[in-house]
Amino acid sequence: MKDALWVAPSPGERKDALIGCNNVVKKSFKANFTPIQRQFFESEFFQPITIQAEADWLLNHDEDGQTYESFWRSFMLGGQSVEVGHRRPTRPQTVIGTRSSKSAITTPHKSKTICIVPLGSLPKTDECLGGKSFMVWLKSFCNMFFKKAKVVILPSMSVEETKCQYRVNQLTGKFQLRASDIITHLKKVKPSYAYCVIALTMIDLYPKPSWDFVYGLASSNDGVGLFSLARYDDIFYETWTQGKDVVRNNSDGSLDYSVFGNPILRLDGSSFQVCSKLLFRACKVMSHEICHMFGLKHCIWSACVMNGSNHLQESDRRPAFLCPVCLRKLQTILGFDLVKRYKSLRAWATEKFWEEFVYIEEKPQVQKSSKTGPSWARRSSLPDVTHSTVSSRKKQVKKIVASKPNLETIFASPPNQSESDKQKNAIKVAPPPLDSFSRFQQWLDDAITYLAEES
Repeated sequence: MKDALWVAPSPGERKDALIGCNNVVKKSFKANFTPIQRQFFESEFFQPITIQAEADWLLNHDEDGQTYESFWRSFMLGGQSVEVGHRRPTRPQTVIGTRSSKSAITTPHKSKTICIVPLGSLPKTDECLGGKSFMVWLKSFCNMFFKKAKVVILPSMSVEETKCQYRVNQLTGKFQLRASDIITHLKKVKPSYAYCVIALTMIDLYPKPSWDFVYGLASSNDGVGLFSLARYDDIFYETWTQGKDVVRNNSDGSLDYSVFGNPILRLDGSSFQVCSKLLFRACKVMSHEICHMFGLKHCIWSACVMNGSNHLQESDRRPAFLCPVCLRKLQTILGFDLVKRYKSLRAWATEKFWEEFVYIEEKPQVQKSSKTGPSWARRSSLPDVTHSTVSSRKKQVKKIVASKPNLETIFASPPNQSESDKQKNAIKVAPPPLDSFSRFQQWLDDAITYLAEES
């Protein structure tokens, strides 16, 4: 434990983190949000973070807290992230490029494309779409959470394609993929049209040899990330010493990736089941990692999906919604309407939505070359969880390196289908299990009702 006691920010500090001290930032807050919305941000809908165990994230990691003004200065203006009037210093950040204060705050960015890539085999939910309903559920949730962004499912990627190192965890006896190697591969294969690419896998991850495991990793400099659902399975910690995996090598000494050719099984040898709890956890960790790629750091201001988590119980306590500070950051990037976004999220968790929902499978075209790197620089890797103590990471801004040409389908450009083609490809999707979303649904109902009082 690094600190004997974590001191939560005061109400005044939380308010400053949201509104800011710079006059332009303060004025934009009033201009972009109605009186009832500003009142909503300071209501009991958003509660302080609670520390319940010595293993909790904030007792083991130094988190200064990213205010909205710090986010705005660093990622919109290209200026130095100097906090004005805040008692909590923010880590220095550096970006390339500048924007005027007016366009940075009041003008929504152009449409962003989020690409989701399955890595290795995923659980099959039903016969529909060859068992791919799980991916469609995640895609549709992502559409609602990142309102006004485009979300695309890319073709599945094999572990062998990444050429990543892998090992057997000494405690669990199960395979783990080296996340940092996969991040390096994703940088190379990131489509030119993509704002960010997020890979998901059922295989456990580790970021480097000295770490026990990591839930996810995101490189916000390059707009790529990945997360694992292995430790979100209910029986993981009941059977976590039963694994008998063995690292294999080919005759030339290289790693044998054929061990990942079969469907991934749970520690007791059974198949993964996409229950409501696993889906809810997947939606939260996916949103968390994608927000990192949009430039949001871990949140210390209120209970928020951007809170860091050090273990499964803490992750489950983390809500599925963004706190006001983080919500304002994402709204600046995407330009969504606050109430419409909440209504879309609420609609997603209803039977009526899925009765009317059809999935149009996109057939992308191959991109022949990629001459440019990511469109704008953001921070370096943001590991989320470890059980080992590690030294603080060096703060460096990596040079943007152009992606090498690649003709794999995963480089495909966004498909342009006619309306008739879309109707032909439309597929009915089974509704997701939503039992674990009940508290989130109730929160959204109450929030929408509160915000409707203005009209």
